[in-house]
Amino acid sequence: MGQPGSGIVVTPDSKTVYAVGTEGGLKDFHGTVTPIQQDHALRPIFVPQSPDGITLAPDGRTGYVVSRRWPPRASKHPRDTITPINLRSGTTLPPVMVRGSSNGFGSIAVAPGGKTAYFLDTLLGVVTPIHLATHTAGRPILSAKGSYTMLFGQGASIGYLIESDGVVPLNTATNTTLPRIKLPAVMDWGEAVR
Repeated sequence: MGQPGSGIVVTPDSKTVYAVGTEGGLKDFHGTVTPIQQDHALRPIFVPQSPDGITLAPDGRTGYVVSRRWPPRASKHPRDTITPINLRSGTTLPPVMVRGSSNGFGSIAVAPGGKTAYFLDTLLGVVTPIHLATHTAGRPILSAKGSYTMLFGQGASIGYLIESDGVVPLNTATNTTLPRIKLPAVMDWGEAVR
């Protein structure tokens, strides 16, 4: 099962950790994915722009990095970049462009079976399926609010979009959302300490 997008992931065999980061100043800014084995870092893999997160295909052979331009530019249709990485060779594959918001951050989750990934933007309120065999983005799926991450059960056809005060099940066979499950709101720690 692919892990939810975050700044760090572990391969299924637990031998390698991949952490995203950025290097350089505003003029020579680029992202990195650094493999870590035991207590030492290996040669970083360079990815476009500023990475928000990484997830792995279920077999652990391919990583998918979500990146965005930084600093963000005002644009009517901002774009995020999904960069596939062949983890065995450490090489990047052709990127996929998806619509994102200029002020949010993106994450990605791979459905069981490894055929489809789902890109989530925290502010846009849509989930974009990505067909991994062709590296193309599908039709965006509306989810009432911006989702923070998406999780799957082992071999499940239902993904769960986690939001600040609820969970939205998503049927991956039809790419449609099911009725929202309301939960107590997650506390905004920034607000709590004021």
